[in-house]
Amino acid sequence: RFEFWESSIANHLGLGAAIEYANEVGIVKIQDRVTKLASTLRLQLGAIPNVQVHDLGSVQCAIVTFSIAGILAENIKCSLESAGYTSSLVPSSSTPLDSLRRNVPDTLVRV
Repeated sequence: RFEFWESSIANHLGLGAAIEYANEVGIVKIQDRVTKLASTLRLQLGAIPNVQVHDLGSVQCAIVTFSIAGILAENIKCSLESAGYTSSLVPSSSTPLDSLRRNVPDTLVRV
């Protein structure tokens, strides 16, 4: 960790390189690609028994949120990470009104 007045030079350089790369490839091309990949993942996950995709809206981003009935989200995350995939957990308490209305599990997985 850094003190308030300190910063990571490596992080600043990495961010600059990422911005240059994104500009070279093109933001629209990146958005189209990640949106298509996420849409494909939603369709494939939705076809698996006991998997529920929790994403809503007519326009969806590249983050896919799901759960699997009978399997703890923490165990899903561990399995994904051991297979080389990055994922995160989101507790239902992060959106209490929506989670209660939609009756979502205590923790969801995001990829």
